[in-house]
Amino acid sequence: MSGLNQAATFQPAHAHIFIGTVGVAVAPTNANIQAFNPTVGTLSTPTGWTNIGLTSLDNDTAFDRDGGDLKERGSRQATPLRVSIEPITDKFDFNLIQTDDQGFAAYYGANSSASPALGQFDVGINRTPLVKAFLVIFVDGTNMLGMYAPSASITAADKIVQGNDDWFELPCQAVFTQLSGQPIMRWLSNSVAGS
Repeated sequence: MSGLNQAATFQPAHAHIFIGTVGVAVAPTNANIQAFNPTVGTLSTPTGWTNIGLTSLDNDTAFDRDGGDLKERGSRQATPLRVSIEPITDKFDFNLIQTDDQGFAAYYGANSSASPALGQFDVGINRTPLVKAFLVIFVDGTNMLGMYAPSASITAADKIVQGNDDWFELPCQAVFTQLSGQPIMRWLSNSVAGS
């Protein structure tokens, strides 16, 4: 549909973030996204997804990107003669307020883990991102908008936030990475007509 389409507007009141094992978590369809029940907060289909946990309302989620600057190369006769675009890195920022194994692993990386001792999470010195399939479902009443990335490197985005009158927050980022034969990300919505 072209032109003005009020049905294609979206005001997300809530968002749920899911992670899954790359190549194992089944890619969602728009039907899966629209069937999502935000009250329950879990996905029964497709399989392989785990809700990453509670996130901050004050420090909201945000899409971000690095790169994409235009680079012009000219000649004495034609300016610009060629224009190129620097590579773009797309990412999603979120602040976890759930301080459990999964939250700490998202913040500290794949080589940090829950210790055999109950109630303990060990942080390694040489940190590597947690590589996972990534899914965000935004909720606007009964309308859902999904963003799926087949592969993302999840790691700390900033220093830990703590205050005496607010949540203890783990600022994380998911940097979308290329998985062979897959898009960097895919949007899922009733407003996308397809071809």
